[in-house]
Amino acid sequence: MKALFLVQNFRQGWGGAPESVRLMARRLSAGGVTSDVNDGDKLFTAVERMENLPTIADMGETMGDISAYHAILIVGPWQRMRTIRNVLGQMRKGQQLHYLPRGGLARIEFRGKRWLKKMLYLAAIERSFMRRADSVIYSSRAEQDATVRLARHLTTEHIVADIFEALPLASTNAVRQDSGRFSTLGEISPRKGLVELADAFIAWADQTGRRNSVQLTIGGGVRAGYESYFAQLEAICHSAGGLIRMIGSVPHAERPQFYAGTDVFIVPSQFESFGLTALECLAAGCSLLVSPKVGVMEYIASHPQVTIAEGLKREQLVAGLERSYIARDASNHAAVSLWADSVIDGINVKSFGQWFDILGKGVSHAPID
Repeated sequence: MKALFLVQNFRQGWGGAPESVRLMARRLSAGGVTSDVNDGDKLFTAVERMENLPTIADMGETMGDISAYHAILIVGPWQRMRTIRNVLGQMRKGQQLHYLPRGGLARIEFRGKRWLKKMLYLAAIERSFMRRADSVIYSSRAEQDATVRLARHLTTEHIVADIFEALPLASTNAVRQDSGRFSTLGEISPRKGLVELADAFIAWADQTGRRNSVQLTIGGGVRAGYESYFAQLEAICHSAGGLIRMIGSVPHAERPQFYAGTDVFIVPSQFESFGLTALECLAAGCSLLVSPKVGVMEYIASHPQVTIAEGLKREQLVAGLERSYIARDASNHAAVSLWADSVIDGINVKSFGQWFDILGKGVSHAPID
């Protein structure tokens, strides 16, 4: 059975939605599903074989006839309308159409009248997708709650956690038990809460007198359109001396070593429909400090190495940093990783079964390795 995903910016080389599609394709292939991705007018075939996301240099193939696909899956409202019209116009009777919001409008940061117009435009698109689709598939209840409510009654809804595959483990650097290596990883934009985190980290280090034993590493590239936000973050980090360092984008192949050099990983986002990096860091054996509105936490039971901050205000993040610093165990990466593996296995088995039920005929309910 063949599935076609429509993913804007799939070939940017990074991003939660593109990565979740790649991982999903790899796992669904165990059930006999082959997956292609359309990005704009470019087609990337056999995504299940990809070890990494494509980059802008990878041109793909020209999109052609879609009649061979059993199911079309639209990922997010930010799509090129020419592509959508082309695909929907070719659909034949019996082909399935599913919409995956991937955060939808909750991913848009309001920045004045121009952005209000953009939000209204995307809201109309999202409602149109939901009206046309056979079902809407959310990755968490947080994502469902953040989606356009006026359209919620128009079609069948499912909540299916993102299928996940852990990175290979790297050798953990030897550290002193009193050290605290904090890090975060993702695109640099206001939704990620990085300015709030940097400000709180400086305040926490000064209040506790730990400037000489802790450090925050921020990995990730700036999202287009947010250069002024990047400059604001860079200025805060520079004012902190060596307490905070920004290292830019981290290639996929270097992520295992990035996590190996981390004691506490932080997801300070204002909102994440799922949040793959939270699972990535736990699978690598890191402790986790996470903000309240991160969808993946719905699937993770409480654990001594997982700290949930009460919010993104300075005092709330300072309290979360202190709790996670006390709870971390730099010598216990293997135990955290083993626990995380069992969590990931449970998520994958349940999600695979749900996808089997949604896609129906043509998918083998084979076990996942």
